[in-house]
Amino acid sequence: MKKNKSDKNFLNKIKESFINSKNEIKDFAKANTAKILPWVSVIFLFSALSLFFTDWTTTDTNDFPAVVYNTLPRALSFLILAAPSFVCRYRKTYFSGAATVWSAWMLIISGVHPFRILLLGIAGIAITAFLFYKERKEEKNVPSGFLISAVKWFYAYTALAFCIELVHRIDFDLFLFNIHKPFVSFLRNPDYISNNILILIACSLFVFLVPKRKLTFSIVSAIWIILAFVSNIKYSNVYEPVLLLDMFEIPEAIAAAKKYISLVMFIFIIIALAALIALTVFLAKKEKKHPFRLTNLITVAAVLAIILCSFSGIRHLSYTNLENKYVRATYFTNGFAYSFFNYAINSVVVEPDGYSTDTVDDITKNVETVYETKGDSSDVQNIIVIQLESFCDPYLFSAAYPDMEIDRDPMPFMRSLMEEYSSGTVNVPVFGGQTVKSEFEFLT
Repeated sequence: MKKNKSDKNFLNKIKESFINSKNEIKDFAKANTAKILPWVSVIFLFSALSLFFTDWTTTDTNDFPAVVYNTLPRALSFLILAAPSFVCRYRKTYFSGAATVWSAWMLIISGVHPFRILLLGIAGIAITAFLFYKERKEEKNVPSGFLISAVKWFYAYTALAFCIELVHRIDFDLFLFNIHKPFVSFLRNPDYISNNILILIACSLFVFLVPKRKLTFSIVSAIWIILAFVSNIKYSNVYEPVLLLDMFEIPEAIAAAKKYISLVMFIFIIIALAALIALTVFLAKKEKKHPFRLTNLITVAAVLAIILCSFSGIRHLSYTNLENKYVRATYFTNGFAYSFFNYAINSVVVEPDGYSTDTVDDITKNVETVYETKGDSSDVQNIIVIQLESFCDPYLFSAAYPDMEIDRDPMPFMRSLMEEYSSGTVNVPVFGGQTVKSEFEFLT
């Protein structure tokens, strides 16, 4: 009887939670739909239209219609300028001014004729002035608590994205921040930083489901910043950024770090860790707990689905799918958070098409038939294989650079072996530490 009663109480609690969530959604829709939906619609309309006159999304015709996936990142770049309009008094005026600045910005970096940009600016200023004159006579807008909270969290993620990029670009030789580089990259192509904001949001949406959100967000932010810092140290010494696969080599990394971290850097790390611990303790004590709500879970799931859908298309667009030989160049172009997440997905081993046990058995039987062992097993000799990744044929450089002259063959003995015996080239995946794939294939 007790078990049945407890089960009944549990089911009643779930039912009550769904009813409360349903009422919360209705109340929220009534209070905020009219305030939010028109603005969101305008933002996405502007963002979608901008995709068709920006060079980096229209130069490759193969990107259409997949370029529509880029609407969400473009909307985030718009929000960086327009978000304060949701919480200020002259909402329409500020939004109009932000839209004018953002549109002019998009046209400038797309190389549109200055006269057209001037016309846009004049029209935008005229509309903004008209809206300001009109809003002065209206009642003061009172932003809802939800809007204020949403704007604060959005700028928190934006600040985190820029902070990660700054840490990833520290010049330890001069111990200076390359502060201008993330901002210059953002001004030239806002989609890059927007993609990083999307990834940071997607990876930490669980923050809004835990009792202490600020504390959890601080810990998540610290993890990202530490990763960027470690990546900086790694590429400063081996010219490769940190990858997900490096997590399996932490003991080796710690042993190597002892030889590369200077005293000044070590002091900086200690101070940063002390500040992080102090902030964590402060937030743990001061922050009030937030109750769990089913509406938050539903909202988080919906936002995560939208972001992942957008990301699945963005990562295949030409402006993000860079064919750089070095991973470092990709990280500095696409941004740390986006690149780390993208390479983490690429690190997952996927079963190739047509792979099965029967296929392997057929290949084995074919090999045994074609290369049937002759004579006694004692006649089988061992084969010594030397794999030297740093070795290459210098003539490859002379072919690529005609001005380069080589007086004599730098490797005459190896050349004689290549001419007399079997030789050739292999295709090797050079990014993400995946050269091990070809090495494994050759040895097996």
